This record gives sequence, C-alpha cells and structure tokens, in this order.
Amino acid sequence: MPSVIALRALVGAGLGLGALDLVVINTALAPRLVSHEPAPVTAAAATVEVPTAPAIEPAPPPAPPPVVEPRPVQVISEHVYFATNSADLGPRTRKTLEKLVALAGPTSEIVLEGHADYRGDESLNKTLSKDRATTVQKQLVHLGIERSRIRVGYVGEDAAGDELWRDRRVDIQITGGTR
Repeated sequence: MPSVIALRALVGAGLGLGALDLVVINTALAPRLVSHEPAPVTAAAATVEVPTAPAIEPAPPPAPPPVVEPRPVQVISEHVYFATNSADLGPRTRKTLEKLVALAGPTSEIVLEGHADYRGDESLNKTLSKDRATTVQKQLVHLGIERSRIRVGYVGEDAAGDELWRDRRVDIQITGGTR
C-alpha cells in the first residue's frame, strides 16, 4: 500500500508558537476520503488508532443560593413602675430589668420613655420622668447593655391618665436582635 509522508507546520496566530506534525497519507485511501466512500477495512488499517478528543461536558449550572426567609423584627414592650415622687428602683423593677437584659440580643436597640402622674408642678413632673428614665438607663448599663444602644426620652405628665400608679412608670421597648 503506497504512502506519502508529509510535514505540516502549524503556527499560532500571531503568538509565535508553532508545532510540527508528521502526517502519513495513504495514497490508496485518499481518493475515497474525498468522495466520502467507506474504505475497506484491512489488517493494517485496523491496527492504526486515531486519537479522538475527549468529550467536554459543560459544567453544571451553579446551585442557586439558599432562600433565607427574613425573620420578623421582634419587639418587646415592658413597663416598670415607681413610687410617688421617686425615681428609685424597687426590687421588682430590678428583677424585671434583669429579665429584659437577658432577652436583649447584642444588636438590639432599647428605647426608654419616662412618665409621671398629673399631681405636682408640670416642670417637676418633667424632671421626675427624666430622672426615672435615666435611672433605668443606668441600671441597664450596669447590667451590661452599651449606653449607645439606649435612647432616653421623657414626657412628664403629658400622657397622664386617671390611674396615678400607672402614670409613674418608664416604658421600655426592645427592638431587633432579641434572643
């Protein structure tokens, strides 16, 4: 079976890279390859293996990110009460504040709002409601809450109702980051 050996040079497009290939062309099969006729299988042709490029499978698509449902912001509201004309914390109030600190997470915000009943001078009641809120703030800081996470406000007797004991209070609201 007559064969022709050809030297083929490939040069990379403008990269200066090249390769040399030796190609064996079987002159008896060449006309059939051009005319697309199947060549008869001979013993010599059966031993020649033509390397094929491995099949490249596309990479699987990336997995979608997990869906994280947003947690609703929890709000805890509580009131602590005071004696008449006093901003001192009683034992019950201290226990309530300890429980609230245990519920407050490391990123929670705490809002305090001091109140007073309608008895007495209005400016005295403003001062008293401020003192009550400040006393609660100091106790929360003492229990481990950062002062920067606590906002303090006071209204005096502006929101006073008919039940005096309910007006002598500090409203506490904890938002976000509760445990």
